[in-house]
Amino acid sequence: MDWIIACRTYKRSKIFLEQTYRTLQENNLTDKLFIFVADQEEYDIYKRELGDKTYKGLIVAKKGGTAARNFMIKYFPEGTFIFMIDDDNEFFFQFDDKNHMKRSYNLKEICEDGFKTIQENNLSFWTFNALTNGYFAKNLPFKQTRPINIFGGGYGVINDHSFVVDERVVEEDTVLTLHCMRKDKQCLVYRKVGLKTKMLTLEGGLQIDRGVTQDERRQHWTTAHKIIEELYPDISTYFELRTEVDPLLKENRYIWRLKSLPKLKKILK
Repeated sequence: MDWIIACRTYKRSKIFLEQTYRTLQENNLTDKLFIFVADQEEYDIYKRELGDKTYKGLIVAKKGGTAARNFMIKYFPEGTFIFMIDDDNEFFFQFDDKNHMKRSYNLKEICEDGFKTIQENNLSFWTFNALTNGYFAKNLPFKQTRPINIFGGGYGVINDHSFVVDERVVEEDTVLTLHCMRKDKQCLVYRKVGLKTKMLTLEGGLQIDRGVTQDERRQHWTTAHKIIEELYPDISTYFELRTEVDPLLKENRYIWRLKSLPKLKKILK
């Protein structure tokens, strides 16, 4: 089975090499890796830092999280099997029999199983559970098919150019999940494995779209959900606004999340 890996990265050449690149290297996957950077200056920096390391391609894309992801979607032909991965993943893990997180080296096998399974079941996406606490995964199956929020840090997709997201949207993971719900109504999710990351806490990165200062981030969360609602009026069919804590602000924010499974089952009948 042919498939590739795509990673967008911005002002994180060293973090990328120390974390995501090393994770892929540990799993013998760097020969599948396409790296997308924001501009020529970033290209030169990453080219120098990568040196003679193995990778498939280094491509100048666009600046901005949503713009970069859209570029990747349109760069590859429709039907391409793509594993999308962020630039700040510390390692791949699996929960053991005691629900402890352990470093794992079977990412390649998971990816191949993911693409094979969604192809056989006419689905578009597979993803990982966002859980990093094994206690909450102890009674869950290793994998299952159900409605779930796509984990932007690492997911597989059978490429479709209709999955581009309006570039005014910053929370593009939400809209990708909306595309998934519209098209397939469910997603393959792996419950016992995942990618360890410190979301929105490292310097650099495409989260600068969300603002740098506290005031900028407050303004972002005030308007972000409204923008999605205006652009995608059917968002409220599958999603509802929930309160979560912004890891940088250390205060509540509103964010779109899929409705509970019992509610969705009634909608998806």
